[in-house]
Amino acid sequence: MEQSNDLENKNTEKKNNIPTVEMNDNNPDDQAVKEIEISESDESLKSHADSPIPPIKKSRFGWIKSKPFIITTSIVPIIVLLLAIPLTRYQILGLFIKGKYSLNVVDSQTGSPVIGADVVIKNKHYTTNSQGFINISTNVGNRSLSIEKKYYATYTAKILIPFSQKKPQVINLVATGRMVSIKVVNKINKSPVADILVTADGTSTKTDASGNASIVLSASNQTTKGIISGKGYSTQNVTINTSTNNSYQILPSGYVYFLSNSSGTVDVVKSSLDGTNHSTVLVGTSSMGIYDTSLYPSSDYAYMALVANRNNQKPCLTIIKSSNDSPVIVDQTNGNYTIYGWDSNNTLIYSVQNNNLPVGTAGEYSLKSYNPTSNSVSTIDSSSSATNFGVTIGEYFSGVTMLPNNTLVYGKSWTGNTSGFSGLQINLISVNDNNTGKKTLQQFDQSQYSQTVNSHYSGANSVLLWLFPVSSNSATYFQYSDGKLNPIANNNPIISNIYNTPSLYSVSADGTKVAYTSNVNGHNAIYVANSDGSSPKQLALLGNSYSTYSWFNNDYLILNNGNNEFLIMPASGTTTQANLIKISDHL
Repeated sequence: MEQSNDLENKNTEKKNNIPTVEMNDNNPDDQAVKEIEISESDESLKSHADSPIPPIKKSRFGWIKSKPFIITTSIVPIIVLLLAIPLTRYQILGLFIKGKYSLNVVDSQTGSPVIGADVVIKNKHYTTNSQGFINISTNVGNRSLSIEKKYYATYTAKILIPFSQKKPQVINLVATGRMVSIKVVNKINKSPVADILVTADGTSTKTDASGNASIVLSASNQTTKGIISGKGYSTQNVTINTSTNNSYQILPSGYVYFLSNSSGTVDVVKSSLDGTNHSTVLVGTSSMGIYDTSLYPSSDYAYMALVANRNNQKPCLTIIKSSNDSPVIVDQTNGNYTIYGWDSNNTLIYSVQNNNLPVGTAGEYSLKSYNPTSNSVSTIDSSSSATNFGVTIGEYFSGVTMLPNNTLVYGKSWTGNTSGFSGLQINLISVNDNNTGKKTLQQFDQSQYSQTVNSHYSGANSVLLWLFPVSSNSATYFQYSDGKLNPIANNNPIISNIYNTPSLYSVSADGTKVAYTSNVNGHNAIYVANSDGSSPKQLALLGNSYSTYSWFNNDYLILNNGNNEFLIMPASGTTTQANLIKISDHL
């Protein structure tokens, strides 16, 4: 009977195609199968049906111990298997995971970036930047890529957007038009200019560090109209010859402002750095005379200080902003203005004698500063008044010198009837341009010295000051340097060589350089040095009618020739008189 049952079981297994497996109680997997068989048996199911439903239990991890969980765990290996296969991995993860993708499009012949190419990925359009790059974030997986650019063959391919990308994918586009070479240099200093955009016939390119660029144009045209432009440079129309190499000079952007009476009135006009694009900024009035109108630009030409009789026959100080060419009257004192210049902080230093006050009145003279950021005028110092023995006298300023380090040094002495000088002092003073750090350097008995304090630069950041005693023709000398005033002996070489040193130091826009004129063997030499006067470099040896007028930002110098002609030159390297670029005649 047992033999018959064994035979029947074997036949049943064969009929159901179930292989015979021997169980091993020591095998964890076999033990798990046994537990499943017991739990799924008819007896077990019947006993569960007859008994109340127990509450659902959770594991210590919070997962529900149920049949769906067992089914889920059986699916997980399948998902892991699918993710292990690259083809199915990206199809699955591409549904909800994005990857970053970079592409660099270059010319197949020159390797230069192809700018403005139309790149299509996943039906979205992207445009290559000035370096031929695009950077996108899109779903991972296989995508169709298409790249189009005028005068280039269309590029199509299948690409893989990965989870991460070590370096951009480089795509070479094949030109179908004619490759044309272009070189761009700075018109003033003749150096190559990088990142200049060249646009022509619906396509564009950019110059490299050597000022070179290649652009693909139609081979059917001998010439093509184009435009060159770049940050810090004026946009310029050019004609591109498709059969030869092309070279262009591009002009730095900006305008030089000056006075001109070519219209019959004293006007404020401006022009580009090469003298082109003249325009009138401020039309002169009938009260503006040639000799009582003056214009002082800041070193970056952002602001112009105009002293003119524009307000009902009363002189005033007007500031013109180059950003909008709008004039703003900042000081309407009816008086005599003396401009000492703009410093590297774009602070204007000037003095004014108030004509509305009687001579000797307190406040008749004022030393002032103008700050364009706050559009405000501040009084640095003002004159006092004194009455001695029935005589009223007042103070005034002399020897005012503005140093490149934005320090102001000046003398404050008394003027008028000398019988009232008893007990009064001459003061030598230093102060910062923002009216801080004011210090009295030295005092002298006014009754023992002349009324005027004389001054002259003895270096980029030092000044020689001297006074004459009333009892002697031999002056008393002092040198101001590094915040200190020191006496100088009359036989000191500084004194004998004083008029061989520059009478003016012009400060660059960033305050790091100074420019000046010095006589060398009967010619005027143009020098540039560090702000402290160290490391001087001769840039040009010109006729003795040439002198430095101002900086134009940090890279160029404006020269004055004979007080009626402005020219421009580079502030680095050397140049000759023949290579100077004339800007304009001026008043």
